[in-house]
Amino acid sequence: MHGFAVLDFETTGFSRHDRVIEIGVVLLDANCRVERTWQTLVQPNRGFDNSDVHGITPTNLVGAPTFEHVARRFAEVLNGRVIVAHNASFEYKFLTNEFGRLGVELADGNWLLDTMVLARQFMPGQPVSLKNVLSIMGIENRAAHTALADAEATAAALQRFVQARPDIVDYAEPLYFVPAQLAQLRISDVPLLERNNVRATGDVAAAGTAADSTATGTAADQQTSEKQWLQELAQHVARTGDEASDQYIGFLVQAMVDGRLDMRELSKLHGIAAERGLSADDVNMLHEQYLQQLIVQAWADGVVTEQERRWLISIAGELNIERERVEELVTSARKLELRPGDRVTFTGAMATPREVWEKRARTAGLDVGGVIKASVVLVAADVHTQSGKAKKARALGIPIVDEVTFAHALAELNAAQKHSTEQNPADSEESTGSDLLSELRDLTTIFPWLTDRDFSGIGEDVLGIAQAWIKDHQTSGLTGLSPYMNFLAFPESPEWQRVLAKLGLTEPEVKDTSLRNRLIRELTVRDLQDLKGYGRVRVQKLVADAVTHAFDEFEAGDVTADHTANHTADDTADNPFDNTSDFGISWDDTTTPETSVLLDWLAITGASNRILDQAEDKAYVPEAVREQVASLNDRITDILTGAEREIQHIADQDERFPVILNRRLPDGATLAELGQQFGVSRERVRQLENALLAALADAGPNCEILRTGIFHRYAPLAKISQLRHDMPGLFTVPDGMSAPLLNLINLTGTAGAAVAQAQWGIDGEWFVANGFEDKFATAVEQLTDDFGIAPLSELAVTLGIPEEIVREWIAQRTGYKIFEGHLFTKVTSVSDRAVALLAHRGKPMHIDDIAAVITDRNSRGIDGRLALDPRTKRCAPGTWALAQWELEEWTTIADYISRRIDDAVAQGQDGVLLDDVIAGATAFGVSENSVRTYAGGGEFVLEDGYVRKRSDEEMEPIDATPEESRDLYLRDGQWCLLLTINRDHMRGSGSAIPAGIAGMYGLGYGDEKLLPSRLGDQRIAVGRTNTSMSTISRFVNDMQLTEGERVWVHFGDTFDITRAPAENPDAEGLAALVNAFGLDEEFTAELSTEGDAAELDVDAVLAAINRQLGLPADAPRRKTVSRLRHRRDDELADTIQAL
Repeated sequence: MHGFAVLDFETTGFSRHDRVIEIGVVLLDANCRVERTWQTLVQPNRGFDNSDVHGITPTNLVGAPTFEHVARRFAEVLNGRVIVAHNASFEYKFLTNEFGRLGVELADGNWLLDTMVLARQFMPGQPVSLKNVLSIMGIENRAAHTALADAEATAAALQRFVQARPDIVDYAEPLYFVPAQLAQLRISDVPLLERNNVRATGDVAAAGTAADSTATGTAADQQTSEKQWLQELAQHVARTGDEASDQYIGFLVQAMVDGRLDMRELSKLHGIAAERGLSADDVNMLHEQYLQQLIVQAWADGVVTEQERRWLISIAGELNIERERVEELVTSARKLELRPGDRVTFTGAMATPREVWEKRARTAGLDVGGVIKASVVLVAADVHTQSGKAKKARALGIPIVDEVTFAHALAELNAAQKHSTEQNPADSEESTGSDLLSELRDLTTIFPWLTDRDFSGIGEDVLGIAQAWIKDHQTSGLTGLSPYMNFLAFPESPEWQRVLAKLGLTEPEVKDTSLRNRLIRELTVRDLQDLKGYGRVRVQKLVADAVTHAFDEFEAGDVTADHTANHTADDTADNPFDNTSDFGISWDDTTTPETSVLLDWLAITGASNRILDQAEDKAYVPEAVREQVASLNDRITDILTGAEREIQHIADQDERFPVILNRRLPDGATLAELGQQFGVSRERVRQLENALLAALADAGPNCEILRTGIFHRYAPLAKISQLRHDMPGLFTVPDGMSAPLLNLINLTGTAGAAVAQAQWGIDGEWFVANGFEDKFATAVEQLTDDFGIAPLSELAVTLGIPEEIVREWIAQRTGYKIFEGHLFTKVTSVSDRAVALLAHRGKPMHIDDIAAVITDRNSRGIDGRLALDPRTKRCAPGTWALAQWELEEWTTIADYISRRIDDAVAQGQDGVLLDDVIAGATAFGVSENSVRTYAGGGEFVLEDGYVRKRSDEEMEPIDATPEESRDLYLRDGQWCLLLTINRDHMRGSGSAIPAGIAGMYGLGYGDEKLLPSRLGDQRIAVGRTNTSMSTISRFVNDMQLTEGERVWVHFGDTFDITRAPAENPDAEGLAALVNAFGLDEEFTAELSTEGDAAELDVDAVLAAINRQLGLPADAPRRKTVSRLRHRRDDELADTIQAL
C-alpha cells in the first residue's frame, strides 16, 4: 500500500507571481506511522515583505538553494505517495506552479488529501483553521508558520482522523512522477538549507563533570577578558566625519563589545545601512576601517599576544573580512622612541584619521608640523610613499614609520610621563612651532575650484573638501582637484592600487607610462562610482585620499611646474588608438571624413534601404541615388574589415590576450585554468583580463559604428539568421580567434561616449537588446486580462517587433501558448488552460471541443479538473461555462428532475408534468428516453403523466437477485463477480456492479453497506440508476494486477478479490465455454490433454455451469438456457443450446 507525504509551504505571498521560500515534509507509511522528515529553505530570487508571518528574512535565505536546485530531490520525496496538506488548495497551487515553471505538469488524479476537508466532517460547525483544529484535538504546534512544524502538526491531525475512521482516506491515490518527468528536473548537489532558529519543545537534561565545570569557567574567563580588552580598544575608535558612517560605526562599536554579532544586532546594522543609504560596499569599507583602528590600538601597548591575534581574527570573521587581510595588518611594530617636544609629521590617508593622531600627539607634548631638519619621525600610511614629504624626509635622514609603530611609541611616551607636560618646540629657523593643518590658510591656493562656492563651513576638513568635490565635480578629472596633485607619486595607497587594477591602469597592463598618467589624471568621481561594488563611503575615502595628498604636497613646499601645470601637452603620439591609418581605413578622396562617417552609419543601420523601400514609385527616385544606395553595401565590408583589424591590434599587445578572448570570455575558462596555461597566478590572469577589457572598452571608430549601428538596425530583437543574411561578414572568425566577429564586437566600447558599451547580446540564435526580456514581461503583464490572455497583434505593436518574430520568440523562449491570434500565459495547469479557452471563446463549450484544443490531455481528465475548479460550472451534460456567466448549473438528470419537483411542490403541486420536465431537459441536450427512464424508477414515481418523489413508505429493497444478474456466479456457496480489470479500476475509480448484489443484501435506493476486507472496508451503494462499489485500486496494487486480467470479486459476509483464469481467445467448443464461465481450474486435467479433441464431457461441463448459475447440477439444458437469457447472456445461451 502507498504511504503519505504531509506537506507545508511558506511563501512570499499568495499571488501566482509569488514563490515558495520554505518546504517541510513529513513522510508517513501506509499505517500513518512517521518514517522521516525533509525540509529546506528556498531562494525565491525576488523580494518579499511578509517576514512578520513566517519569520524568514532575506538574510536567512543567503546560500539557500533555488526551487530548480531542489526540485528533483523534492519530487523523489513525494513520488508514489498521497500528498496531504491543510487547506490543500494553497499547497496545490504552489506545487503545480513551481513544477510548471520547470516544464513538469503534475498528473491528474485524486492524489491530494486535505485535512481541512476532513476536519469539516469530524467537527461540523467549528472553525477549521489549522490552529483551531489542533486546539480542539489537544495537539501542540512547536513552531507555527514554520514549514516543518506545520507539516508535523498536520500529520498528527491526520493520524487522529485515520484512527477514528480508517476508510476516510481510501479514495486517495498516490502522485507519481514518471521517469521522463524526473529526467526533466536537473540533478543538483547544491546543499539544502534548514531554518536554524526553530527549536523543539521540551527540557534538555544536562549533568556536567568537574572537568566540564572547569572548562566552562575558563571559557567564561576568556570571554570576559576579551570583552574588557575590546572595550579598552573601542574607546579610541575615531569618528569619520561622515554622519551616516559615524552612526553605523557607533552602533558597531557597541554591538562588537563582546566580539560577536547576533541576529538582532545584524538586523539593527542592516536597518541603519538601509536608512542612511549605505551600500554593501560602504558597509564593507566601514568594517575594514573599524578593524584597522582596532589593530593600531592593539599595538599601542607594544605587543599583540597570540590570544589577541586570535581575537582579532575572530572579529574579522564576524565582519566578513578575509583572514589574509587581518594577517597583513597584524604585523610587528618597529622600535621608535619619542620625547616631549619632538617634531612629528603625518602624510597619507591613515586608518585612524590624521586629525585624531595630531590631537593625541599634541596632548602627549609632541610638536606637530611639516618636515624640517629637527623632525624626529614622519608617520606615513605607506612607508614606501613617494610624496613630497617623504622625499624631503629621506633627504634629511628622517625615519618613516607606519601607524602601528607610532601608536606603540606614543603609548610608551604617555606611560613615561607622570603628568601631562607641554614642551616648547625645538628652536630652529625652520620650525614654525605651530600645526600647519590647523592654521587658517588660503584654501583656494590648494583647491582653486573652491572660489566657486561658499566654503566657510568646510574649513580645514579633509572629508568636507572631498564631499564638496564629489557633489560639484563628478565629471571633472582628478587633475582639476588641485595644482599640487603629484601624479608621479599619486596614487599609491592599497585602495587606490585596487582601483587602478580594476580599471586596467596598473603597470605593465598599460605599457606607455605617459598614457597611463594621462588616464589617471582624467579619472572622475563618476568613473569611481561606476566601478562594480564601489559604494558612497569607499568613493568618499578615495577622494579624501587625494585631498590629503594635495595638502601633503603643499606642505612639502616643493611645488614644481609638473604639479601646477594643467597637463595639456599633446599626448596623441602616445595613444596607440588615435592613428586610424593603422587599421586600413581609407576615406573616399571625394568625401570628407564627416560625410563618410554618415555614409557608414547609413550602410550599417540599413537606413538608406528602408527609405528607398518606402518610396511609393521608385521611378521617381533618381537613378544616381539608387546606385549610391546599392554601393553602400561595399562600405559594410570596409567597416567589418576595419573593426576586425582594431580588435586584432588590441590582441597583439600581449600574446596571452587571444587566449583570454578565446577561452575565458566566451567559454568561461577559469582563472586557475588559464593561470596554469600561462604559468602565472590567478590574480595575474585577472589583471591581464582587466587590461584586455580596458583596451576593448575603447577599441576604435569601426568597432563603435558597427556596435551601435547593428543595435539601431536590429534592436530590440532579431533572429541571428537575419543578421547572417544582411551582413555575412559578421560571422567570419578573425585569425587566431575562435569566436566570430559579431561576438567580439559585443565586447568593445567607446570611452567617453554617451553609451560606452554594447547594449545588446547574443543569446543562442537571437540578437537581444539589453532589458528586452524585462520589457517583454512588462508588456505581457500590462496586456493580459484576468485570464492571462493578450492579443498577439497588440503585443507586437507594443514591443515594436514584427508579429512573426514575436511568435518565434514565444515558441522558443517561453512556456506560453498562442491560439487564434492570442497569447495564453496561464498554461501551467489544465484548469487554467481550459478556463482561458472558455474566456477566449466567450460561450459554453463541450468537453470534447475543449479536448480538441488541449490535445495533451483526454476529455475525462479535463472534465475532472473543471469539476473541482470554482471558476467553472457544468451548464449541460458534458458542457462547461464560466461561473461568472451565471448560467444555470447542470449536475445530473436525477438532480434536474428533483429540482423541478421541488419547484412544483413549493407552488402547492404534488408533482411536475413529465412533458415539462422533458422540454426543459432536452434544452440541455438530454434525450427524451433518458428523462423517461429516470422519471419512471428509483426515487421517482410516474403517475398520470406527472412525476413525484417516492415517499419513505414506498421505498422498497431492490428486488433483483444474484441468480438473475449477469456475470455473477455461485462459487463455494458465495456469489462472485467475474470481472476484467480495466483502466478505471487501475486509476482508482469506483465501478458499477449488478443490482443483484444490492438485492442480496436487502438494500434500497440511497442505501449503502460496508463490507470488511483484508485491506479495509469496501462500500456497496445503491444510487438513483445503478448499484456501485468503491474503488478496488488497493487490491489492484496489492495483487499487482494489470489491465485485462480477470478476477473473482467475492460478496459475502466479507469482501475479497482473487485471481480468475485468464481469458483464452484461442479456445474453441467446450473449452471456450469452460473459459467463459471461469471454470478452467475445475477441468484442469481435461484441458491439459494434447491435441484438438479435449477430453471434456458435455454433461460434466453443464453440471458445473448449472451450479454456478444457482441451478441444480442435473437441471435440464432448457433451464440453463432460460436462466442465461434472463440474465441477458444470449451469446452463452446460444452456445449451450447448440451443443
